[in-house]
Amino acid sequence: MNKLKYTIPGQMLLLVKSHLSTAVLFLILFLFTFSMTAGTGIGSIIYASVGILGYFLSIYSTAGSYVSCDKMPSSKLSPHPAKGFILPVILTAVSLVIILFYKLAWAYGSNGTSVTEIWSFIANALMLIWVAPYQPFVGLSAGNITTIGYLIILVLPYIASGLGYLATYKGFDLSEKVRNIAYEKKNNDK
Repeated sequence: MNKLKYTIPGQMLLLVKSHLSTAVLFLILFLFTFSMTAGTGIGSIIYASVGILGYFLSIYSTAGSYVSCDKMPSSKLSPHPAKGFILPVILTAVSLVIILFYKLAWAYGSNGTSVTEIWSFIANALMLIWVAPYQPFVGLSAGNITTIGYLIILVLPYIASGLGYLATYKGFDLSEKVRNIAYEKKNNDK
């Protein structure tokens, strides 16, 4: 049994783990998609849209799973509808540190068009991995991040986690709703 699920800091760290798992998966998908579409505009937009949806659902379901952990008799935690909106605090702190590292790398370890130091290369690679699910919208170019990129990096986890925890707390099961819609459509096609 994973004891991290039964403490608030543990749940926050597991949300970071969920972010990393999704980021690595979409980094692999990004490399495949990029090689297939050669980075064309529409390919990047489709990839980033699917990435944002996948990332949202990953954080949503991870946060939602904590409700059942919090309701267990052996848990010292009690569920609260707003808890999902505070779970991404560590995730946001890690994101801010990575953004700062990335910005410093481009300010002090580059010639303006490319990174020139090993530490700045590492910072650049770390940032690329961290934002892999939605990288085309972040616009990583010569140390710059788009406004929509900042919103996605810093706000999307709060929305996904908050809604996932709140929906599960209220008894709303997104996967069940999707299954019911798919099942009804399948029966209507007969």
